Amino acid sequence: MKKSPRTPSEIARLETNVISNESMIQISNLITMEIIEIINICTSMKMSISLKIPSIQEGNNFGVEIQEDIVDDISRVENGSMDCIDQIANYYQ
Repeated sequence: MKKSPRTPSEIARLETNVISNESMIQISNLITMEIIEIINICTSMKMSISLKIPSIQEGNNFGVEIQEDIVDDISRVENGSMDCIDQIANYYQ
């Protein structure tokens, strides 16, 4: 099914600029800065833990497994934070 062409009034409506909500802008800027800080902390924690993981040896690797699990958990937090920033950016589109 083919769409009908847009009328001049529809085109004018779509080209209208809407004034942004100032309090929403302030809140989203604050949240974005906090999320960036979370990402920086996660990156530092991942690097620190990764550098302290001993080489895998035969036998008792329980500590290594725990460290790898923690790095995976931190990565999930980092990815979730990136998703939050994407959602904030999508709000303004």
